[in-house]
Amino acid sequence: MNLNERIVSLPLKNKQFSNRFISPKSVRSSLEKPDGNFHSKEIDKTRAKIFTPELEELVSKVSAKKKEIYDVAEKPIQIFEENETELNELYLGIYASKKRKASLVKYISHYLKPLKLHGFILSVNEKFTGLYKPILSSGISGTTAKNFYFHTTDHFLNEMDDNFFLLNFEESKSLDIYFEKKLSVVDFHSFTGVLLHKIIYKELNALIVIFYKLDEIDLKIELNKYKDKISNLVNGILPAISRLENEEFQNADHSNLYFDLIKYAKMRVLRGETKFLYISKIFISNYFKIENRIEYKKNWIQFLKSSLTDKEIIIETAHNEVFYISDDPPEKLESLLESSKSNFQFVLTHTHYPDDGKNLYLYI
Repeated sequence: MNLNERIVSLPLKNKQFSNRFISPKSVRSSLEKPDGNFHSKEIDKTRAKIFTPELEELVSKVSAKKKEIYDVAEKPIQIFEENETELNELYLGIYASKKRKASLVKYISHYLKPLKLHGFILSVNEKFTGLYKPILSSGISGTTAKNFYFHTTDHFLNEMDDNFFLLNFEESKSLDIYFEKKLSVVDFHSFTGVLLHKIIYKELNALIVIFYKLDEIDLKIELNKYKDKISNLVNGILPAISRLENEEFQNADHSNLYFDLIKYAKMRVLRGETKFLYISKIFISNYFKIENRIEYKKNWIQFLKSSLTDKEIIIETAHNEVFYISDDPPEKLESLLESSKSNFQFVLTHTHYPDDGKNLYLYI
């Protein structure tokens, strides 16, 4: 028997697996030839030469027994439970599809909907900055999806119970005046709060943030039940989240100048070189009105750099925007800009870390 005769080809159409059943009859019919014989003509010829009548009689009895077994086993084999079919298709999308992000969003949303939870953010931790960066979201505005950052030093991330923490928006607002900046106005008033769940898996450090509404569910009362539900959700997709994190950071643009700003500020604090920083944004309001502005700005930047100490840095984040980070109060920067005698006109914004918030993304 050659290789082709060993391969069973099932006559299933493209979407026939959605029926969830493959019967033994369909397998047998694929093996049989049109004349109902299981064997090829070549094999029949060979068998006719070597099989004795006694052996043929024995084969006939065995074949009859097989027929009885087939009749008993005619009941279809159920591959998936009916309510698991859609989940199975979603799993295939997560692990087999190139559109992993879209498949994960669909899977998580599918799981949360019957729990009356309609919005979520999945964030992964950037080890250097300590920030949880949103990479997936659904059911919330784009503003919230981009700004809802957390940091490993945030107090509630260190006060979790079984890696869970229930965060109420109004209560958080009263404790942190900058908290409201994380959300759009619509989301702040549409949702009551979020359930945070820290995900630790091998090298993965992630955070799933699930939004809830008090008029639909009181999570304070049903928290334990929902902890189990969310844990089951996450456990089913841990390898996919881990793989997505790897893809996300492999493709990350670490030449981003805002990233450099945060990296420098965080490095100073983590090394214990300082407990506070002044971060100033210098906006050049008349940039396009200056003749030969590119060369002019280059010389101006060079002047500023020559005047900096080892505890100061300037980072150009745009053609008309520069950030200045220092241990010294803003008066020193203002004096430096005045001494540059530049034709640029400046709009200065001064902030102080950590008084204006421990999340460094608030400063850019």
